[in-house]
Amino acid sequence: MDKNKAKENFDIIFDEIIRQFSICQYVEDSHNRKLTFIMGFVAIVISIIFTQQTFFNQTYTIITKIIFIIGLLFILSSGIIAFLGYKGRKWYAGIDIKHAMNLYKKNPSRNFKMIIAKFIANANYVNRRSIDTKGKLLNWSYVFMGIGLIIFIFLTLQMLFNFVIV
Repeated sequence: MDKNKAKENFDIIFDEIIRQFSICQYVEDSHNRKLTFIMGFVAIVISIIFTQQTFFNQTYTIITKIIFIIGLLFILSSGIIAFLGYKGRKWYAGIDIKHAMNLYKKNPSRNFKMIIAKFIANANYVNRRSIDTKGKLLNWSYVFMGIGLIIFIFLTLQMLFNFVIV
């Protein structure tokens, strides 16, 4: 393989590494926006629920009140899981600039594109694990919020149409 073809192939790999790093940043930002939305939504729902203190003053059955508390726990769990997902994690951006400058001072004729590619590829690997963790927590947060909302919708319908649970 000639030198030009090898350089061209390496440039393709380098561009792919940079593209994947950009995708990681985009997905991380997307997850953070969704987790922020869930935390805000949970805060609003919990605020509305706690301002409706009349629920516990009414003569609903104990089972209805227990189901209400279970729904509330699911909503709270969703917020806690979203908060854990939003928690800052280590994010690697590639080579440290000081380290790169020291390498350059020692040997200016090195192939720095290869060195930087190695560091960014490693950063991609580490960042993907962080993104996967966030994604799993985001999914579980949606599941818990969905279950909690279904319970509250069911209870609301019960209150509106006055049917009794067991």
